[in-house]
Amino acid sequence: IIWCIGFLILFSIFMIIYTKCYLEFTTSLSVSNSIIKKWIYENKLKRKIDIRKSNKISTPLTYGIFKPVILLPNNIDCNNEQQLQYILTHEYIHIYRYDTFTKFILAFCLCVHWFNPIVWIMYILFNQDIELYCDECVLKTLGYNCKSEYALTIINMSSNKCGISPLCNNFSKNSIEERIVSIMKTKKKSTFALILSLIIVSGVATTFVTSASENPYLDLESSSSIVMSMTDDLGNTLYSEDNGKTWINSEELDLSAPNIEWWTYEDYKDFIEKEKESLQKVVGSGSKGFINGKWIPIDQKFVDETIKMYEDNLRKIKDGEKISKSVDGNENISISLDDDNISTSYSGSIPTKKGDIIEFEGFNSKEELLASVTEYCNKQIKTGNMTDDEAKEIIEQFKK
Repeated sequence: IIWCIGFLILFSIFMIIYTKCYLEFTTSLSVSNSIIKKWIYENKLKRKIDIRKSNKISTPLTYGIFKPVILLPNNIDCNNEQQLQYILTHEYIHIYRYDTFTKFILAFCLCVHWFNPIVWIMYILFNQDIELYCDECVLKTLGYNCKSEYALTIINMSSNKCGISPLCNNFSKNSIEERIVSIMKTKKKSTFALILSLIIVSGVATTFVTSASENPYLDLESSSSIVMSMTDDLGNTLYSEDNGKTWINSEELDLSAPNIEWWTYEDYKDFIEKEKESLQKVVGSGSKGFINGKWIPIDQKFVDETIKMYEDNLRKIKDGEKISKSVDGNENISISLDDDNISTSYSGSIPTKKGDIIEFEGFNSKEELLASVTEYCNKQIKTGNMTDDEAKEIIEQFKK
């Protein structure tokens, strides 16, 4: 209710001021002479520009969007070609850039966010920027050697304080000092300066764009995927687990991160001893292990190579590298983490009716592992060593 009251009051003030001024402007008279006709001919727009005079204003202004009007005060000397050239060019740029429409949008934003002091500051500064940019365009159009004369014209036109509508573009007295200083400091931009500026801006932009992912790993002890981090404009840190497609905050990241149990040196050493016993029992039994895309008989050579791999992992753990024992309770997913990179591999095993164990190891994704298991089960069905229900149960276990 309070917001609605504030919105309606401010909106009504803007509309009352604009309506009052508009009704006064309609009493103005059209003005034309050889100087004005020549200027209109040289500055044509798709929208017809009407130039009029009024005794209700003290400084030149522009109003209207689709039928723009440049309104001049009665006391202006329309035979002073230089002064008239500055004034008409200034107002023409406002019309060309639809500044009146921009001011309507600004006013509406102010009405919606009337309670926010930052928006009031934005409204004031934006209006000042409109005039500063317009002054720069005038000098660019008429030449930088007319800075002094143009500055004097602004001073003369702005000397009389006026209560013009905030929805019109006029030679207001606001920030006149800033405008004059800006005009006198304006210099013609050389091609070299423009190219140099472009290079600097591009370089800075590239630096900031790429710096967001300089440290793409975050809290890897609790995450099984590469996580990118960035800081937004408000200083909040956001994270992405899909290469920047979606960004989430730290709370959402914690919810999505899997629970990883890491091997300790002593636990992994005990695990190796147990594996030695288990593997030795199946040596010569005809069991096979599927490793790196090949079926390999579990013989003494296989056992030695497997134990050697485990011992290499044990040395890595001793040197500070982290190897996962389970991911969300699943021991068939292995994550290896050191200071430089993170790698994930997937493995699994199937017990046969004979009591043998078929090992599946070294897959880069769960999909590859599942595809290999499915292929194995289909072959077993064809040879009569496995029923459809048994194969389906095994595949479902791997999916889980």
